Amino acid sequence: GFADDLGALAAALATVAVYINDEVKTKTSVKLKNWFGVEASAEKI
Repeated sequence: GFADDLGALAAALATVAVYINDEVKTKTSVKLKNWFGVEASAEKI
């Protein structure tokens, strides 16, 4: 049913969230600037 799907999605999201640190946010900001030419704030990422 939908309950087990929701549980799997929540677990996946929690797992990914654990690995998003300041280094990842900085790399993401640099990559976005390279792609789009604008400064991206880590607060919005």
